[in-house]
Parts: sequence; C-alpha cells; structure tokens
Amino acid sequence: MLEGLMVKKTLLFSICLFILTTPVRADVWGDYEYTDNGDTTCTITGYLGPGGDVTIPDTLDVFDVNTIGDSAF
Repeated sequence: MLEGLMVKKTLLFSICLFILTTPVRADVWGDYEYTDNGDTTCTITGYLGPGGDVTIPDTLDVFDVNTIGDSAF
C-alpha cells in the first residue's frame, strides 16, 4: 500500500514538473514572435530580425500590438 502511494506521488510530481517547465507557445509573424492576448491584441515576445533600427508594427497577423514583453529585444 505504501509503494502505491509513492508511485502516485512520483507520477503527480512528474506531471506538475512537466507542466511548469513547458514553454508558452509563441507565434511568428515576419521578424517578430508574439503571443495572442485573447482579445484581438498581442504582445511582442521576441525579435528574429537582423537588428539595427527596428520599427515596432501596429499589427502582427490579425492582432493589434499593445505590449512589448520583457526581454523581447
């Protein structure tokens, strides 16, 4: 009985660890990675372009850009 409880705890811990370490999926549009905010807006989460002067777009795909995430550039 104690072995079964340990197996369940280990399995639960493994599932929780997997969920907590799985990155949030980001979409890509042009040179930008972004996340959908769920309300027709998005947050820029990364820049994949060559650098230099960067112009922040008003929209990405079908979303209005309203936020630039921490460490996006």
